Amino acid sequence: MVQENSALLFNDVNKTLIQLDSQCGSFQPIINDIQIILSEKEKIREQTSILELLNSENNDLVLKISQAIQNRDEYLFQLQITDVQVQEQRFMLSQLLNAAKQATTQQTQESQQQYQSLIYQKYQGSRMTKRSAVGLLGELDRKQQQKDACSECCGDIFDVPQSLKSDNQDTNNTDTDPGTDTVSQRCESYQSRITSLILEKQGLEALLARRIGELQASLARVRETLAFRDYQASRQLEEVGNQLSNAQKYKLKSEVRYSQLTSDLALMTNKGIEQGGRVKNETDNVLRNAKREMKIFQLNKQREIDKAMREADQAGIHEMNQLTKQKLQLEVELSQYKNSVKKINNRIKVLEEELSQEGEENGYLRKVLANIMGNE
Repeated sequence: MVQENSALLFNDVNKTLIQLDSQCGSFQPIINDIQIILSEKEKIREQTSILELLNSENNDLVLKISQAIQNRDEYLFQLQITDVQVQEQRFMLSQLLNAAKQATTQQTQESQQQYQSLIYQKYQGSRMTKRSAVGLLGELDRKQQQKDACSECCGDIFDVPQSLKSDNQDTNNTDTDPGTDTVSQRCESYQSRITSLILEKQGLEALLARRIGELQASLARVRETLAFRDYQASRQLEEVGNQLSNAQKYKLKSEVRYSQLTSDLALMTNKGIEQGGRVKNETDNVLRNAKREMKIFQLNKQREIDKAMREADQAGIHEMNQLTKQKLQLEVELSQYKNSVKKINNRIKVLEEELSQEGEENGYLRKVLANIMGNE
């Protein structure tokens, strides 16, 4: 009897131990599930850090685009300043040409009057007056020959048309009076010089108009290109922002899913051994799907972000290269324009020197005439 009771007690103890072992074994998968959930939470934290890094890179890209837009605005401002300077120089050149034309016309009229007075004294004055007039006319002819040689040189410099030279030569050959011949030569010389200045002015105005039109067309093309680049950059920024918002939404969904899994784990712990297997299977499926979806989403978004960044970098580099080339071209054109303006200024200085010489000669003639009149 004692042995039977001992055997029954031993069997009960063995059954109890077996049940305890089975219960401990059923709790082991739950512990494993908890570890898996903790590892998934750590991965979610890593994804959060990656999203923050992408956000910082997006901010850097926005700063680069804003800097490019600022450089574009500065370039457009410099073009406007250049346009204003060209207009001012054009206005100054027209004023100088008008002043030179007026001075030349006035000098020609004064020379004609003085020459007519000498001709009158030569044929109508006294013997002494005739001798003085003949001497002065000879001196004027000699100086006129020197001026004609100088005017031929200046005419070549200022591109005097050959038709005007031939007309002047024919007119000089047909005139028989030496006084009238000299006056007509001087008038034709001044007229040819004025004509050359007018032609040069018209050529410069046409050149300036053409260059201004080219600059305006180039400016319009640059504006269109920059507007298109700005539109593309804004679209890329919008796409990246949408991607970041989707990633943040997915992060919130993952956190909600994590909280749901945590609550499910608590329910599984409360229910005990009977519902352990079912909860384990559901948890495994959910975590497996979440892991797979998160990995796929990460790979896709990383590819899209890398592609967008490469396209943005290539577009920025190409745009900067185009702007650099256009800047160099404009600098070359500006230097050419400055050289042309310098040549025109040199020509105007030569004309001013000639006008001053004419003034000195006229002053000398006035003194001589005053002396002649005083002698009479």
